[in-house]
Amino acid sequence: MNRQPTNSPDQVTVTQHLMRTLIPILILGIGVGAMFALGNRRQETRQPDDGGAVPEVRTEAVLPHRGGLDIEVDGVVEPFRELAVAAEVAGRIRFKADVCRAGCFVQRGTPLVEIDPGDYELERQRTRGLYDQAVADLEELDVEIENIESLIALAQQDLALQQKELQRLLGLRNGVTATEVDQARRAVVQSENALQTLQNQLRSARIRRTRLEIAQKVAKSQWDKAERDLQRTEIRAPVDGVIVRDQVEQDAFVQPGTVLFTIEDTSSVEVRCNLKMEELYWLWRQPDAGLAPAGDGPEEAYRVPHTPATVYYQFAGRKDLRFAWR
Repeated sequence: MNRQPTNSPDQVTVTQHLMRTLIPILILGIGVGAMFALGNRRQETRQPDDGGAVPEVRTEAVLPHRGGLDIEVDGVVEPFRELAVAAEVAGRIRFKADVCRAGCFVQRGTPLVEIDPGDYELERQRTRGLYDQAVADLEELDVEIENIESLIALAQQDLALQQKELQRLLGLRNGVTATEVDQARRAVVQSENALQTLQNQLRSARIRRTRLEIAQKVAKSQWDKAERDLQRTEIRAPVDGVIVRDQVEQDAFVQPGTVLFTIEDTSSVEVRCNLKMEELYWLWRQPDAGLAPAGDGPEEAYRVPHTPATVYYQFAGRKDLRFAWR
């Protein structure tokens, strides 16, 4: 019987160490070789095969451009004005129109909201009474001034008569006693005193008239304010437009400044679009515009001349529905 030779444990260990060392070196060498091979490879450029045909060339003369230059840009439509209508007086919402809802179109002057006007009607009546009383007091004082002026005229006549009587007595040398002369002089003094008293009353009445005129103006201003507050209890649509937000309900209490609804003015809109500098340059180069001079101020550099434009709106998914505005 023949026996097969067997490896000793020392030989197996040496073989394993050799394999672990040679395999990584072999892999590293293959990678380096592949890198050099790919780096030295040149890209081949293949010329198109045109079959030897000669391209056709046509010469055209350069002509100046006639007419306009159309610039097409995309934009976003925005409302020209969006008005937030607020309450100007305090009170309870007594009435709210059915059209005062988001999405409804209203015309200018349409009544939309009404605040309870009861307190403001009473205030108007009160201030109207104050004004009427001031007018009556002024008329009464005018009558009093007229009476005082009439009394002053009579007092002046009486003074003139008393002075004439005193002069007559002084002119009589015989038959006139000193007592009669003193009485005449006393009558002149009394007439002068009465005249002075009436003149003082007239000045005082005129001063009171100035005060009453001021009181009348104050009462009239209060009455006018009460009238305006009463008118402000009814809120109407300020413009033709669409209600975009309604923020109060009927029977709610509002304070001055509380926003009732927001309306968008539909009389005109703005289309916001972005232009490139070369497009803006062509707008500046319009025949009737010309480039803005640099020395006319900084606002000229941003001013765009009036340019005709057509706005198109295309419905999504419907090529047959397209609207245009000039």
